[in-house]
Amino acid sequence: MSAPPSFVPWKKFFRPNRVELGVGLVVALLTIIGLVWSWTDAKSFKRIYVEEDGLIEWLTVAFLLGVAFVSIGRFFRLRAVRSRLFLACLLGAGGLFIFGAGEEISWGQRLLGFGTPAAIEQFNTQNEFTVHNLEFGGVRLNQVVFGLLLTIVVVAYVLVLPAIWQFWPPMRGLMDQFAVPVPRGYHAILIAVLAPMVDFMPSSNRWELLEMVVVSAIFLAFLYPLNARIFRTRED
Repeated sequence: MSAPPSFVPWKKFFRPNRVELGVGLVVALLTIIGLVWSWTDAKSFKRIYVEEDGLIEWLTVAFLLGVAFVSIGRFFRLRAVRSRLFLACLLGAGGLFIFGAGEEISWGQRLLGFGTPAAIEQFNTQNEFTVHNLEFGGVRLNQVVFGLLLTIVVVAYVLVLPAIWQFWPPMRGLMDQFAVPVPRGYHAILIAVLAPMVDFMPSSNRWELLEMVVVSAIFLAFLYPLNARIFRTRED
């Protein structure tokens, strides 16, 4: 794999293509609807719009599975021309986002109607068949690992990583070796504009919308990254 250019033109860095623009507009519209709905009727907003297994949650699952599909698809397409490390990272990303999708819908527990095993139920704050709702010694994984740490990772991914890739060649090469799709400016803008709207909603269930916003941006970042050339079968 030859060395990538030192930077991507800023016009390309921020300008979305038609798919990105379409997805962004849909996500923005759903966020604005949620903002208005949450202030006009908080009860129905919680019961209908951001309910478990509702529209917003399933869109989040679709985006998570979309990221997994992109990663695993690249694995099969590039398995003959990329290193084992590169391919292992693609499979790892696919598995990670499949896990995220499973956790989002409690691994189909509500759809299939199966109970929570006693060994999990005693540690699960919502009595669900999930990992992210476990609590040990007063420490909730959802707040520490899937809350604070995940927020730091997302912020670093969409804001810090692109700058490092653009202007620090040694790290750029390392990220490309590990098959890291680097976000573009548009993906960061999507989160920066819509996340404050979600935070302004007067409902504890608003985080369902925040998850959708963040995951939609990550899906687009994986689909149209700065370093798209490393995911092609032939070098340009």
